[in-house]
Amino acid sequence: MSTTVAAIALALIAVLGQPPRPEPIAGAEHIVVYKKKGVYACFPSLTQLEDGTLATRFGTRVRASHIDPTGGGATYLSKDHGRTWEPAPKGYKSPKTSLRCKDGSLAYASAYGWRQVPAERRKEFEDQGIVVRDVRPGVVAYLQGGRIRRSTDNGKSWQSEELELPPHKSLMNFHVAQRCTLSTGVRLVAPYGSLAEDEVSRAFILRSEDDWKTYTFDTLGVDPEQKVRLSETALAENANGEVIAMMRSEPPAGGHLYQSISTDQGKTWSPAKRTGIWGYPAHLLKLHDGRMLCSYGYRRDAMGVRAVLSMDGGHTWDIDNEVVLRADGFGHGGNLGYPISAETAPGQIFTIYYITNQDGITHVAGTIWEVPKHTDS
Repeated sequence: MSTTVAAIALALIAVLGQPPRPEPIAGAEHIVVYKKKGVYACFPSLTQLEDGTLATRFGTRVRASHIDPTGGGATYLSKDHGRTWEPAPKGYKSPKTSLRCKDGSLAYASAYGWRQVPAERRKEFEDQGIVVRDVRPGVVAYLQGGRIRRSTDNGKSWQSEELELPPHKSLMNFHVAQRCTLSTGVRLVAPYGSLAEDEVSRAFILRSEDDWKTYTFDTLGVDPEQKVRLSETALAENANGEVIAMMRSEPPAGGHLYQSISTDQGKTWSPAKRTGIWGYPAHLLKLHDGRMLCSYGYRRDAMGVRAVLSMDGGHTWDIDNEVVLRADGFGHGGNLGYPISAETAPGQIFTIYYITNQDGITHVAGTIWEVPKHTDS
């Protein structure tokens, strides 16, 4: 937008007021999962247990920071499809069914994410070309490396081994959307970061056919022109056994979701292609009727959470009928989003996320809504 056009737009807003915000989908019910003044509640997970219980774990940070976890986290449970929530009992541990291996042990692969060290070590990592960020006075964090963790006692103790990786500037995790266990048993994880030679970030894929005893590490999606940064990636298997990957791209060059598809269980991927979906990051969910749901944060006016449906397993998306879940976010765009959806009954969805409204309190919330009916037309 040019300076002149921007000035005219601001003048019109001053005279006419802000444009009306879009209304949420009819029948949407908004739920506050956790909200407390002085607490930056953020990045909720969502697990649907076999008995229908929903479990979430989220940060309860004392600073509005995506890097500094000071303040810890909390686990809450819902027995009524997300309508009401209670703190988990003391000592509660969510069943790790997604990590269960054929032999009964637990295993998963991931990047380390932000690793905190004393600030005087900053130069040590910067000299290696590794991404370093300030956390708080006296502390910095860097992004490098990953590991495979295993447990043979149902998660009471864990053993770790380092991932063998090419030289890189950064390697970072996304939330549970980055993990996918295929119907064949193949396990996929999609971290993101930058190789030593990169100018921008790319999406990677970790793949194992034997419960992480062996694995491969490859590029999932990258902009060949090294202009668009691709990062947080959601994975899901469709009804045809294809794997859909939906990647975040960063403004100003990006902002739309990019997509790749694998027809060989994650071994190879189609070139990353920009979809018409503006928003990030995404979560993918295969519905009971075979449709694919993509929910995502919407970090521009009107800020909130939105979703789209695919009738063909994630190849194309019904952008013309974008579903608005929330459009009442305020403040900084980074203080909302990261939705995760679960189908709690056929056609009924609970979507969890974090959001900041006019009172300035960043909190964990959810929306109960119904997907539009499936039609053949």
